[in-house]
Amino acid sequence: MACAQFHRQIYSITKGVKVTPILHHADVPSGFVPEVDETTFISSFYFFDPDGILLEFAAYVRELGDSVRDIQHQPATAASVSG
Repeated sequence: MACAQFHRQIYSITKGVKVTPILHHADVPSGFVPEVDETTFISSFYFFDPDGILLEFAAYVRELGDSVRDIQHQPATAASVSG
């Protein structure tokens, strides 16, 4: 898995950069699961760059766009939500 490999690399190469555990974002009420399963769509972890900016590394774990599983709507715009 790309996310786990990059997680190990950034942690070992940069000595001192703190990274979060890998989170598996999923279609469940809590929003994440402890291990990758059929509900997982993205795995990610977070860390700070040298300037203190919070960054996220994320990797898809399955193809998105399934008409049954995934949300299918046009993104909202300021014009579409203003009264």
